[in-house]
This record gives sequence, C-alpha cells and structure tokens, in this order.
Amino acid sequence: MSMKRMFYWLVMILLTIPTVVSAQEIDEVVDNIEVDTVVIDNVDNIVAIADTVGITQHDLMECDSLIVCPPSKYAIVMKDGMQGIYDMALGQNVTEMEFRQILFSRSEETEEGMKSAWFYTKKESQFGILCVYEDDNSIMALWMDDSEEK
Repeated sequence: MSMKRMFYWLVMILLTIPTVVSAQEIDEVVDNIEVDTVVIDNVDNIVAIADTVGITQHDLMECDSLIVCPPSKYAIVMKDGMQGIYDMALGQNVTEMEFRQILFSRSEETEEGMKSAWFYTKKESQFGILCVYEDDNSIMALWMDDSEEK
C-alpha cells in the first residue's frame, strides 16, 4: 500500500473516531492565551472574519484560471502556476496562492449545521488535506511528506 493511500486511510480513521476530553483530565493551568487580531467586516449581511496577519488578496481578473467547486461557495484559482482557494460569496482569497495543486473533494454538513469544504493539496514536498469551515473560512490542515518527491 502506498504512503499516500495509508495517509488517507489514517486520516479517515482519525476523523471517524470520536474523541472525548474531560475537564478533570487537564492538569495544566494557562495564565493567558495569545491570538491573532481579527478584523470584522459586514458584507451583504454576512459577517466575515479576516485574519489581520493577512492573506494576500487577488482580484479574479488577475488570475490565470478559476474552477468553481460545487455548491459554488469556493473556487480554486491559479496565478503564475500556483493555486489557492477563493471565497466566491465574500470575494476574497481564503488561502495564499502557495499550492502546486488543489483538488476539490467534497462538501459536508454536520448534524449541528456546520458546513465545510474538503480539498486535497500539494505544497512544496508535502501533500495534505485542507478543510475550510464555511461559517468563518477557518482552515484545518493535515500535512504529510510526499515520499515520491524524495
């Protein structure tokens, strides 16, 4: 079995195993938590949270290509041979244009109503899975070294 296939099986297994952490199990006390500053913009009655660390924003007219992902909330955009994820509803980049390849996998909605879009990606000598949560465009990423690249 290839390393990629083993990685994807491992991810799928980890995503299906429920995890429960009890507050009594945590022994460490934290005095403060440092977070990035956020800016809140109101766009057509949709609240968008943009990280002020900053994702470089590109006008769609600057991009070389655009592939709209079903159900059309996100698009994969390409500029100068690199790809990124673009939010079509908010009109802004969700990721930097730093990926060699992005493939849309699927959209999901949890029982609680949280929607997400899943992407397979390649970046430098790594491949991974990106999950973009639709309510605030936050991203969960899983990365693994690409053994075929080494």
